[in-house]
This record gives sequence, C-alpha cells and structure tokens, in this order.
Amino acid sequence: MDFQLSQEQKTLKNRARRIAEEELADDAFTYEGKYPMDKASVLADAGLLGISLPDEYGGSSMTPLEVLMVQEEIGRVCPDTAHLISHTSMGAPRAIDHLGSEKLKEKYLPGICNGDYVVAVAISEAEAGSAANDMQTRAEDDNNTIVINGEKSGLDVQKLPKRSSSTHGSKKELVESLLIRILPASKSQKHTRTCTGDINLG
Repeated sequence: MDFQLSQEQKTLKNRARRIAEEELADDAFTYEGKYPMDKASVLADAGLLGISLPDEYGGSSMTPLEVLMVQEEIGRVCPDTAHLISHTSMGAPRAIDHLGSEKLKEKYLPGICNGDYVVAVAISEAEAGSAANDMQTRAEDDNNTIVINGEKSGLDVQKLPKRSSSTHGSKKELVESLLIRILPASKSQKHTRTCTGDINLG
C-alpha cells in the first residue's frame, strides 16, 4: 500500500496553503465565534468549496482524504474559515448527494459549491446534546400528515434561539426547509427554524 501523496494531491495541498496565506491570514482569529461567510467567495473562486461533491454540480469529486488535506491547510492559518471546507464537503452536503433526489441535488448542490449556501444540521437537543444516537425528535408520516415532535437547541453552523413556531407546507417544502435546511450566505447570522410541535400538511 502506497501512503505517499499523488502529484495531484500535492498540488491541491499547496494551492490551499497559498490561498490561506495570501487571502485569509489578515483576518485570522478575528471572528470571535462568528461564522466567516465573508470568506466563502474566496474559497469558491479557488475551487475549494464542495470539493467532495460531483463535478456536474460544481464540485471536484474528491475523497474525504483530500477534503481533510484542504481543511488542514486552511485551518493552519484560519481555523474559523476551515469550517467552510467541512460544512460544504462533508456531512449534510454528502447526504444530499447520496440520498437526495436529482431535483434536490440540482437545486442546492451548485449553491453549496459556489458559496451561496451553507447547510445546517439540526442535531443538538436539551436532553441529548450533540449525540445523534440520543436524539428524541421524531418524524412520522400519518396518512397525508407529517408530524414532527421534538425540540432543538440550535443548528450546526448557526447559533439559533431555542424555540420557534411550527411550520406548515407541503411534504416537499417540509423536507427542503426543515429536514434539509439551507441558509443563504448573504442573510443574517441569526435564523430561527426549529421543529417543534405538530405540523399538519393536509
């Protein structure tokens, strides 16, 4: 087994390091817990967002190893901006790629790759913390009604208020706006969208 990096991987690693040193160093360690969305366009222009996603949606079809290589180089200079690498290439974006319909992929993956969208994952709960296996929130399909019961403490990526009102809409709208929540990069850091109570879609 060969553990050496390929020439392509070395080139990618060097490109990420150059971008970090030239474009990110001045603002590094200044975000104080805020999400560095002002750097999304920098990484997108360098082709470093959504790199694990398929080429046809604007990604580079790279492996998790290459995602981690890029994240390491970015994080070496600006740890806050490094979150943009994982949040556009791993987790929820990969779930959309592997589990979403073609229509859903076409709608969201290009925006993730070009820096317009960041995907948030609602895991944290008051009784479970961020332990996914201990989540109590449940979604059930009862005839033409989807009932979501539970309370979320916040979303990965954004720090959100603890409660919000229920949301009504079609099943398609529910899945796209609640279970797969897309936050436009240009909007405020504060969003409120938690699944609480019964949602009747009839």
